[in-house]
Amino acid sequence: MGLITQSLGAVTSAVGAYFGAKSQQYQAKSQASSDQFQATMARMNASADERNAETILEAGKSQVANYTMGAGQQKAESTASMASHGIALGVGSAADVSASQDVVKDINVRNININAVTAAAAERTQGANEEGAATIYDASARNALLTAKSISPIGSGAASLLGSAAQIGSQWDWRNWMRQQGYGGGN
Repeated sequence: MGLITQSLGAVTSAVGAYFGAKSQQYQAKSQASSDQFQATMARMNASADERNAETILEAGKSQVANYTMGAGQQKAESTASMASHGIALGVGSAADVSASQDVVKDINVRNININAVTAAAAERTQGANEEGAATIYDASARNALLTAKSISPIGSGAASLLGSAAQIGSQWDWRNWMRQQGYGGGN
């Protein structure tokens, strides 16, 4: 009766090992799927970061154009005002006012450009980080799939069954030997 119980236990253990390995396979495949999703999302984010960088640069160009137009209009109004008051243009303080307006305009245009380029660079850096993350997720997904392929539910079940069979066989041989020697009560 003990051998039958042990045999049933061995079969149950083998079935458990099979389904345990199958569960590990599913977990690895699920991890691979999750990593592939994360890689796709990271690439989408990187693409959005690049579009944001381009938008920032275009906005900077528009801001420069608007500012330059406003500064030109302001300079024209100043020039017209000086001329209407009889101030000689191009000499003395009138020339200084005109020159200082040009310097202020150039400084402000440069600052607008620097801010736009800096903000675009930050977006591109974020995009590069996202691309790096996508590469890592891709590698992780490949590793998880390789892990899933390396797990053999049938092999795990068979190994469990063979291990139990060897143990049962050795006990059966021992009992059989004991009977042959006259210690088991049947011979």
